[in-house]
Amino acid sequence: MLLPLKCMIKRLLKLIVFSLFIISGAFLWIGRKPSSANLKWGELDSQGPLFNSRAGVLIIFNSGGWGNTAFEEAEDFGKVIRGIRAILNKLRWETAIISYGRTADNFWGRLRGLKEIFTSFRSQSKKLANQINIFLNNNPKVRVLMAGLSLGADFTGETAKKIGKTDRVAAIKAGTPFWADSQKSENILELANEKDLLVTGDYKTLVSLALRGAIRWVTAKIKQRKLFFSEAMHFPGHRYDWRSTWFRKQINSFLENNFKIM
Repeated sequence: MLLPLKCMIKRLLKLIVFSLFIISGAFLWIGRKPSSANLKWGELDSQGPLFNSRAGVLIIFNSGGWGNTAFEEAEDFGKVIRGIRAILNKLRWETAIISYGRTADNFWGRLRGLKEIFTSFRSQSKKLANQINIFLNNNPKVRVLMAGLSLGADFTGETAKKIGKTDRVAAIKAGTPFWADSQKSENILELANEKDLLVTGDYKTLVSLALRGAIRWVTAKIKQRKLFFSEAMHFPGHRYDWRSTWFRKQINSFLENNFKIM
């Protein structure tokens, strides 16, 4: 009885938190600056990017929130992606970065995005897993590294699960929400700040913060004040900074263990 009850509580909190997220997010596409050209919604080009004869690593970035932020514009995780690339380059890998867009920047796209959040990205993760397998078949010397933050970490984990165990695919997950299944594998790195409320699942505090954040966001929009959604909907501890020593060391060790060129 306890396990089903715990699952029900998790589902209920997930519904509450992200219902508020979606209500606030209804304003997100109004006056939104389009993402950079390399961000493709729901598509990984299986024929590219092209690598030279040297061994290469394709880094697939999955942002938090709606998942439609390119890594160049991701203030919270852009530096992390650049840091990962620098380490791989030191390990003598040629690298390329693709930002995978989970949500189309329109009303119906967000409705589909909401459905995917509530179903733990059941169909989207399968779609990306298939695209990655096609890419690997077309590029036998290339490996794939997925890196995701928050909801992007949840999506990354679900995609890795559908790909299955292979030494050609690795994943880095940071700040995975508490309702997602934890994954223990040599090719998956789970990074969690012990003070991150969205990871630990402090239900009462999370709901309170989400309510206040939603009200703050909507109020700012009504008053036509500039307020970024990430600033309004702020969860303590849910920030993963490349300047953090423990964070950087874990990533460095993971990459050295999984991306050695023999």
